[in-house]
Amino acid sequence: MFNIRLRNKLPNSNKVLNSKLFKDVKVKLLRQQTQKHYYDRSSKILTELKSGDKIVVQNVRIKIWETAVVLSKAKTPRSYEIKTFHGRDLFRNGKFLILSKVNHKSYNGNAFDTLPDVTQVVSILPQNDISTDVQTNTSTRSGRNIKRPNHLNDYVCP
Repeated sequence: MFNIRLRNKLPNSNKVLNSKLFKDVKVKLLRQQTQKHYYDRSSKILTELKSGDKIVVQNVRIKIWETAVVLSKAKTPRSYEIKTFHGRDLFRNGKFLILSKVNHKSYNGNAFDTLPDVTQVVSILPQNDISTDVQTNTSTRSGRNIKRPNHLNDYVCP
């Protein structure tokens, strides 16, 4: 009924009015089953996260892993509502959440009281010594010394 054209006052041929049967249904189902078999071979079952579990999630913009806490399971399958250390509420697929190995206990109350600080301190070293024209020997990863060709002696390379 869904793949036949309805009869109306416009002239149509009988070939158009007859329904078409789907071809190669068994072949397509067999191909679908083989694809499922090969996909399921390398897939893994995700661990079920509970509300209050401490996890690690990657910040998409700066590619740094941050600590977070699971707030609840989302309505969509395999998704969770999480709260990051910086206070952002996010929805993430459980595939991208890693259960923290530091402490597997569930938290009660404010979960961020016990989370460690994730800020990184970068110290800048002052450069007191000025580079001189001392010929330094550079070496490869394997340890062999690199000797510059003589025709490059007239050029100054940084």
